[in-house]
Amino acid sequence: MRVLGALFGVLLVAALSVPSTVIAGRPAGGDPLNAQLYAKASNGYTAELSSEGGKIKLSLSRGLFPALIYTFHGQVSTDGIEARIADLGNIDLRFLPAGKTKRIRPLQRCNGRLAKLTEGHFVGSFRFRAERGVAQIHLTHAKGWVAAPGWHCPHQSFNSFVESRPPGITYTFLQADENRQIGVTAFAGTDAEHPDPEAAEVSAAMLTRRGSVQVDHLAVVLGRRIFSFDSALTSATVTPPSPFHGSATYCASCAPGSRWTGDLKVSLPGVAGDVPLTGPGYETTLKRFQTGAGEGGGHHGLRVCPAGRHSPYEGRGPPTPGNSHRRSLASRLGS
Repeated sequence: MRVLGALFGVLLVAALSVPSTVIAGRPAGGDPLNAQLYAKASNGYTAELSSEGGKIKLSLSRGLFPALIYTFHGQVSTDGIEARIADLGNIDLRFLPAGKTKRIRPLQRCNGRLAKLTEGHFVGSFRFRAERGVAQIHLTHAKGWVAAPGWHCPHQSFNSFVESRPPGITYTFLQADENRQIGVTAFAGTDAEHPDPEAAEVSAAMLTRRGSVQVDHLAVVLGRRIFSFDSALTSATVTPPSPFHGSATYCASCAPGSRWTGDLKVSLPGVAGDVPLTGPGYETTLKRFQTGAGEGGGHHGLRVCPAGRHSPYEGRGPPTPGNSHRRSLASRLGS
C-alpha cells in the first residue's frame, strides 16, 4: 500500500501544481495584485482563471485534472478583469469589495511580509464557449477575492517532492513527444514489496491555437497494469483505458524512427477525431530514479538509478500535461 500511497501523493502534488486560481496584475500603486474566481460551466465542467508570465489562463476541469487550458492576454486591476478570448468569449467583470481586508501570514516554506486579502464579488459578464461545444460559461455574478501578495513561496518541483518521500520507492517515467506539439507521459511507482507497477498514470497533451489564444487539450487516466517496463528500461508498453484507444511500445534498441510504435490514439476535448500518439516523429525517453537517504541532517534525497542520470522532470514539476511552469497551491497569495 505504500507505493499506492506514494503514487497518490505524487498525483496530489500534480493536482495542486496545475494552474492555481490566481490572476496577477498591477494596480495604480504599482504593487502586484492577485484575484481568484471560480465559475461553473456546462456539461459538468468547472472553470478557473489564473496567471503565468503576465498572461491570463482559463482552465476547464471535470474531475481532478484540467481538460482544456486557454492562455491569452487581458487586463487585471483593482477594478476587475477584462479580456477577449479570440472568437470564443469575453470577460468583463468588476470587483466589489465586501468586508474587511484580512492579513495572512506566510505559509510554511514561504518568506516575506503579510499578504492582504479582500473578499468580495465579481459582477458583470463572463461569456465563453469552448471548441466543439465542450462547455459554455455564462456568468454575471461570482464570489471571489483580490489580494496584494506579501510573501514568496519556492516552486514545488517534483524533485523536491521525491526528496520528502521515505526511502526505497522507485519512480519510472516514460515521455514521448512530437515536435513539442503532441505528447504522451506514463508514470509509475514501485518498491520492494510491490516490484511490479500496480498503479500508474498515463496522460496526453496537444497544443493548438485559436488566433492569438494558445489552447492545451489534455487527457489523464489512472489505472492498474496500464504501464509496464523491463528492469533494464530497454522496453515498455502503455495500454491506457478510455479516452485512449490501442497501445504503444517503446524499444530502446530499435532504429531511430522505430522506437515508439503501435496504434495508440486518444480522444481529446475540443479536437475532432482521435489523435494518433505514435510514429517515427516521436522522441521517446524512459528513465528511473528513487528516493533514498540524502546528505546532511537526515533528509531524504534523490539517489539516481543506473538507468537514468536524473529525473526527467527535475525542476519542472510533476508529470501532468501543461504543468511545467505552474505555481503550487501554496503560492496563491505569494508574489
